[in-house]
Amino acid sequence: MLRIEDHGAVRLLTIRIVQILFPATGLLVLSAWCLGILNSHHKFFLSYVAPVFWNAAMIATLIFFGGRSTQSRLAVALAGCGLTTYSSIDSSATTTLIPGWERYFTVEWTAGPEHGGVRRVDGYVYNRYGEYAADVRLLVQSLDASGNVVGQRVVWGPTGVGGFGRAYFDVRSLPAADHYHVFVWDYRLIQAAGVLP
Repeated sequence: MLRIEDHGAVRLLTIRIVQILFPATGLLVLSAWCLGILNSHHKFFLSYVAPVFWNAAMIATLIFFGGRSTQSRLAVALAGCGLTTYSSIDSSATTTLIPGWERYFTVEWTAGPEHGGVRRVDGYVYNRYGEYAADVRLLVQSLDASGNVVGQRVVWGPTGVGGFGRAYFDVRSLPAADHYHVFVWDYRLIQAAGVLP
């Protein structure tokens, strides 16, 4: 039973717990946003197994550090555990914000050397759809010989690609790699205004 004189200790403990849990709310919002993005790309396994790993890592942290650490050290360990779990999720698995872009576009490119040991990727985006595509952005991935992504960058491609047309793009100062992949990251389709009779 709680005695009257213990209320000060309970109040301090409550304040401390709120201080620990409040930043976790931001992580929860971020994880929900990531979950939505992965679901929109039909990648359900990773989005649903990540919280399981996060909870398992936090339980392991509590078991390992719980009896030996102060509250502040335990809070830091739990936060570090959560951040490590989410940062270990492979971001290179997401290659576009608009699934199915391959139905509308084809990308052809070549990679060549530049001064200073960096590389350059240039080529064309072909629009196989009859509508104008504006604000095209590209994801360029640098891969090693075994196919692992060693670097990636989202860049503005051509400002627009006409229907059934093509547009040139040029991406410079890429890290040297065995080979490269180029994806359409996102775009906007502009429908032509109809002519009234």
